[in-house]
Amino acid sequence: MTTNPRPESVPESESNTQITTPPEEPAGAMTFFEHLSELRKRIIYSLYAIGIGAFIGVYVSKYIINIIIRPIIKALTEAHLNAELVYTHPAGYLNTYITLGVYIGIVLASPVVLYQIWLFVAPALYKHERSAITGFLFSTVFLFLSGIAFGYFITLPSASSRRNFFGRISVTRFWLSRSWPLS
Repeated sequence: MTTNPRPESVPESESNTQITTPPEEPAGAMTFFEHLSELRKRIIYSLYAIGIGAFIGVYVSKYIINIIIRPIIKALTEAHLNAELVYTHPAGYLNTYITLGVYIGIVLASPVVLYQIWLFVAPALYKHERSAITGFLFSTVFLFLSGIAFGYFITLPSASSRRNFFGRISVTRFWLSRSWPLS
């Protein structure tokens, strides 16, 4: 005589029968060292892209610096101040262009770097997770470009009208004694 643990008077809930799990997607099994090798490959490709972008960025930084300092020159001219770019140590002038070039290179290489990250992460995601991330990625690019525009058109003119950060294209030597390596 077997007894049923569930009494017959209690009907089964219909919501329990409608819950389904997503079908399993075929996944590739990689060992720990295969993952490390794949990560190494993605990092190397990203560094190549950043290096090429930085090379291009250093080349175009002499043109971009003029665009960046335009609002500052305008504010200094309106305030009847001397608009000159002043560097305070011997390598300051070169350092400005190289630093700006590296930043430009990172911005130029960011699509390649993001794609390499995607190639590393995407195989571990389910299909619905991949579609959610692609929507997020497009909004991230839009917000990044909006932030650059906000910084250039709103923040930089407002900051430069209150304080002298840069100046005109001409460069003045104003070296501080602590800038020299042997001082």
